[in-house]
Amino acid sequence: MEYYKKYCAILKKVITDAKKLYYNKQIELSSNRVKTTWKILKETTGKTQSHNNNKEINSDAGTLNINEIANALNSYFVNIAENLNNKLIDVDKTLQLLKKSYPENVSEMKVIPVTEIEVIDTIKSLKNKNSSGYDGISINILKHCTNEISKPLTFICNFSLATGVYPDRFKFAIVRPTHKNGDKSTTTNYRPTSLLISCSKILETIMFNRLYQYAQTNNILVPEQFGFRKGSHIEKAIFTLMDNILTPLNQREQIGGILCDVTKAFDCVNHEILLLKLHYYGICGVSANWFKTYVTNRKQKVKITSQNHKGDSLCRLETIKNGVPQGSILWSLLFIIYVNDLPCY
Repeated sequence: MEYYKKYCAILKKVITDAKKLYYNKQIELSSNRVKTTWKILKETTGKTQSHNNNKEINSDAGTLNINEIANALNSYFVNIAENLNNKLIDVDKTLQLLKKSYPENVSEMKVIPVTEIEVIDTIKSLKNKNSSGYDGISINILKHCTNEISKPLTFICNFSLATGVYPDRFKFAIVRPTHKNGDKSTTTNYRPTSLLISCSKILETIMFNRLYQYAQTNNILVPEQFGFRKGSHIEKAIFTLMDNILTPLNQREQIGGILCDVTKAFDCVNHEILLLKLHYYGICGVSANWFKTYVTNRKQKVKITSQNHKGDSLCRLETIKNGVPQGSILWSLLFIIYVNDLPCY
């Protein structure tokens, strides 16, 4: 019995060490170590999120079946801003505050044409994914036929940038509801994860590079913004915060802080205010019209997979009146431009 306990302890230690080695290797080889670390923590603690919803969801109309669930979730996602009293926003006052707190940019953004080499490099830079959006084409499929589609895609991108019109066909999204916390039968406990059309990601990345370069060259982004910026990370934000705390403390001064959590921040972006701010920062003319057609008339469907229902359930198309599709590289940049003047108040 003594030997049994001894070797059980040895086996337990070997398994623990093997797990540590395995997870450390995963983190070391990952291109995004922070994301991989959180993924491992969720897996090991059993706090993984699921796209599937095997319970019925309650709404104002009562208990619904799977098709009605998809429609209820979609209606909730596209109307989040209205539900949070987004109509109380004063557009004119917002622009007046921006003018008082931030000098108007004198330059104007000029969008340079796209080369076929840039399109090819952009496709290669996209993460390998088998999932697909409304068009049913995954990133992996695009990568397998890069040479065949690079020329027509270059033409489409250049035509879009030159005319200032974002293709309507690129505006459709499939939304997967992801449970956050709380009761799984309540719509408010889900957040939308958008599966965008693969080809749209190429055009978005191309515009992202041009808009980001323009913002950096003209010092538009405030230094207090650490998120969604190249060369910036959460550690830098923490170090800056600690420095702002420790410096006055070392001088025996009192210090306090206010921590705020913005509810449904991405979902409540007001398109009119976003476009006004872009214009104020120098995105005018053809570029301004491109972004206007980019944010307006976007549509989405919610897709649900249930163990109790054969196949997937897709609801009717709904038009997005506010907000940004989470998971889009361009929308991340547009969001930090949207809140860029916040530290000035």
